[in-house]
Amino acid sequence: MARELTSRRADRTWALTGATLHHRVYGDEVVVYHAETGDTSLLAPPQWEALQLLRQGPCTTGRVCEHLQSLLELDDIDERRWQIERMLGSLAQLNLLQPMTE
Repeated sequence: MARELTSRRADRTWALTGATLHHRVYGDEVVVYHAETGDTSLLAPPQWEALQLLRQGPCTTGRVCEHLQSLLELDDIDERRWQIERMLGSLAQLNLLQPMTE
């Protein structure tokens, strides 16, 4: 069972931007095409899994961490939380998702 995640900062909520996205799967990686900007991005499995979760609706960073931990069998998710926050920030820079709260 996943242990409860703790953070000194408020848990940020993330959501998809509402953009039209097209994708193709190539082995473990996914190519995503952003129809509005014309940008194409190559995503690693954790990035793609985070986007798949967010397709269901907005999620907190903690929820994304729990989801990735269960899917990818990650150890010590509290230690990896900063990496996941950084990953979500990089997806926001690609205009694939956006933070809803600070």
